[in-house]
Amino acid sequence: NIVWVAVDEYVDRFDTSNQIWLEPIDLGSETTALANDNSHVYVGTKDAGVHALDINNASIIANWNASQSTNNGNLNDDVVTSLTSDGDWLLVGHPDDGVSVIDLSTNNVEQTWDSNNGLESDRINDVAIVDGIAYLALDEGGIERIELVNATRLTPWRSTGVDSVQEA
Repeated sequence: NIVWVAVDEYVDRFDTSNQIWLEPIDLGSETTALANDNSHVYVGTKDAGVHALDINNASIIANWNASQSTNNGNLNDDVVTSLTSDGDWLLVGHPDDGVSVIDLSTNNVEQTWDSNNGLESDRINDVAIVDGIAYLALDEGGIERIELVNATRLTPWRSTGVDSVQEA
């Protein structure tokens, strides 16, 4: 049983069975977010995109960024504020550039979403995936929803304007 913790440019791991800290992993960029899918740990960074680490041996097995040198696509931005994975998809939230969607079966950036292709705002605060639907918490625009398999933007959830009500 390993607990993963991201601090500064490092990912630290604590072995709860043996009660010892394992060798830290230096990513060379400040970490901003962690997610896992029970096979991999995904680490978002402040300026180097996302790293995928093998959950068993902590080796870096993949990286996605905005200026990809391989053929697996580009993230919208190298700055990552939020991550989530359901084992099929990795959703990457960016503070000012929408969201990037990675298909984990191919390790390709399959979709990118921002205000140029349908989102109400590029400012993503948090992301979640439930039953193949991506939920994007916008800075001031409610919740955007995207059906991942079909790359279809669904009707967003917005406030009715009746917020912080004391009584109904």
